Amino acid sequence: MSAKELLTPQELSALTGLSVRTLADRRYRGLPPAYLKPANSRIVLYRQTDVVTWINPTAKDNNDEK
Repeated sequence: MSAKELLTPQELSALTGLSVRTLADRRYRGLPPAYLKPANSRIVLYRQTDVVTWINPTAKDNNDEK
C-alpha cells in the first residue's frame, strides 16, 4: 500500500466537506468510513478504497430519476 492510497483526516475533510471534528466523532461512534491507526501512534489514516466504498452507495445517478 502506497502513501498515495491513504488520506489524512484533513484530506478527507476537504474531499467530503465534513469537518475534521465530525470525522473524529464518526470514528468514536464506530461509523464509516473505516480507518487505520498505526500501533502506538496518534495518526489516523483512511484508505481511499474504504472512502470510495463509503461514498459510492450514497451517490445518485441522474438517470435513476427518469
